Amino acid sequence: MSKSRLEKYLPGNKRVRMLVLMMVDIGVICLASFLGLFIRFDMNTVRIPEAYAKAVLAYLPFYVAATLVVFFLLRMYATMWSVAGIREAGHIVGACGLASLFQIAGMLMLEMKVPRSYFVLSFMALSAGEGLVRLSYRIITSVSLPGKHRKSGSQVLIAGAGTSGAVILKEMLT
Repeated sequence: MSKSRLEKYLPGNKRVRMLVLMMVDIGVICLASFLGLFIRFDMNTVRIPEAYAKAVLAYLPFYVAATLVVFFLLRMYATMWSVAGIREAGHIVGACGLASLFQIAGMLMLEMKVPRSYFVLSFMALSAGEGLVRLSYRIITSVSLPGKHRKSGSQVLIAGAGTSGAVILKEMLT
């Protein structure tokens, strides 16, 4: 799938893209919370104690809200993810770690009992899910698909230009 073919499915307005990304984040946060318990109890929903499931479900709205606020404050919705790299992957893990610390603190203050390993597994699932979501555009557009050939020409390096560099690159490719 070429960039132009992929971009026609994405909303053009920056605010709409941010809202879509927030909705996807909500899904990833909920999935990560479930996966934390699911993996902890040998991937068998029957073995998850009802008290743990109720605690996670009761705290989920607070966790979603806190995580979205952390992501917003750490500018996870302002980054240009089409040019994301290793540095942005580190930011994803850091933001997910901070959100997980808020989850731990909140659940402990509210005396909601869950296994300690739940927090680690939930953090890992959240980091993996957010990384996949945030870097998926970059992964999809950089994968060499069968039948897709590069145009001949010279290679150019645009260093230190940030968003301006992305605009220059887009202009060069069209």
